[in-house]
Amino acid sequence: MSQIHRIDINRETCIRCGACIRACVSGKLAFNAQGYTDFKDEESRSCIACLHCMSACPTGSLSFDGSKPAEKLDDVKSPSNLQVAKLLKMRRSCRQYKQENVSQDIIKDLMDTLSWSPTGCNDRRLHFFVVDKIEVIREIRADLERLLPAAIERGDLSEGYVALLKPMKSGHDVVFRTAPHIIFAAVSDEAPCKIEDPVIALAQFEVHAQSYGLGTCWCGIAAHCISNVPEVLAKLGVPEGYSIRASMLFGYPDFEHSRPTSPGPYPVTFVK
Repeated sequence: MSQIHRIDINRETCIRCGACIRACVSGKLAFNAQGYTDFKDEESRSCIACLHCMSACPTGSLSFDGSKPAEKLDDVKSPSNLQVAKLLKMRRSCRQYKQENVSQDIIKDLMDTLSWSPTGCNDRRLHFFVVDKIEVIREIRADLERLLPAAIERGDLSEGYVALLKPMKSGHDVVFRTAPHIIFAAVSDEAPCKIEDPVIALAQFEVHAQSYGLGTCWCGIAAHCISNVPEVLAKLGVPEGYSIRASMLFGYPDFEHSRPTSPGPYPVTFVK
């Protein structure tokens, strides 16, 4: 990434504290001759655009590539450690959903927050595809049922997928588990962390969805089926050079869980 980046400082509000310079993980920033933050000579090309400088500024005086700093969130109280732990412990893989759409306001908020998902080397070449209407996921389900046999016969999907055909024909939704919505995470085939980035993004999406009382379920089988059925893949509009790497079902759960499970602990080794 050799883009030339630009930092602009609001000199009326900047207090020249140097927080932005200290926050720069690659040491590209310094005070210029006028005493304000700027890139060192020729250093902007190697900046990874992590925006730590922008977020570190206590007065919101730094803009990056024309992007203005966001509003501070001081008026929003962070959840306690107990609340976060409860959210994580109560998370279940939901495979039974109410047949109703999640409100567009909630879906929009979930999509907006995905912008803060981290990526390796701050590459940010993620692309999300969301089925936000129950009617659309029913169409995709019907298309898969119709087209899967040909994909298996062509060898695009292994013969193991034959086991899906009989329950699908009998009305059992073994792929989408009756979910009204699904989100696919695609990533550039050239991204340095193309395996990890989509998973990290949907892991964050899942926690946010849980906070709205939504059920979620990782659905690798849907991603794999659709990626190998060209007719359905075309419906999503995945751009050339991108691949679907992860997918997640979501919607209102058909019933509520009353308590967490009691899983055995994973082995943990403290290295000394």
